[in-house]
Amino acid sequence: MKKPLYYSIAFSALMAYQCSAFAQIGVGVQFDNTDVNYGGRLRSNFNDPNYLYNTWAKGSVLQGDGKSFNNLDLMFDRSKSRVLFKDADGSTKAFAVPIAQFSISSPESPFAAEKIFRRGFEPIDGATEATYYEVLTDGNIKLLKLTEMKRVFERAPGSLYETKQIKPAYNYYVAENNKLTKLRREKKFVINLLKEKVPNIEQVVAKLNLQHEEDLVKLFSSIN
Repeated sequence: MKKPLYYSIAFSALMAYQCSAFAQIGVGVQFDNTDVNYGGRLRSNFNDPNYLYNTWAKGSVLQGDGKSFNNLDLMFDRSKSRVLFKDADGSTKAFAVPIAQFSISSPESPFAAEKIFRRGFEPIDGATEATYYEVLTDGNIKLLKLTEMKRVFERAPGSLYETKQIKPAYNYYVAENNKLTKLRREKKFVINLLKEKVPNIEQVVAKLNLQHEEDLVKLFSSIN
């Protein structure tokens, strides 16, 4: 007769802890029921290129159900295209409700503009609707950036042997009505892509270096 009471007390204690965690990170933020195996990646001397930043960074999330939460400690795993958050007890959690968009600040440059990531775009080049793209310019015509983590063999300076390295590779896409076109950073390609939207596109492109991301941002910012 004592077991039901014991289980009831234990269950109540568990729920009280969960409610406390929710209250500290934002009412309604839900996480899955297992900790994320994060492998100690919060050490200050750890450098893992799979992560956007190697420490927690402040950010906001917009869930797929329309709910938003601010001032969370976030991490973005680029290799798995998933966003993680720090729970009230310091553990690393994954969101239970899909995150449609999140923004994240640079912990090294607090005055820099937040990076915005969004998903839900048409699948292309092996990416799915769950893949997060960085939104470089927003509007009817968006400029998106996708970072893929590539494994390459390189020989470090002074080394006799090549070692496996993880390097980021950047691809750019143009989104219109959520349909994506992979952007080739060639003047002829860009002119053909935008000639119906920008009357003087040839003169505009002639002044830009399309290999530089800042010039791409300048071009697409002028369209919207």
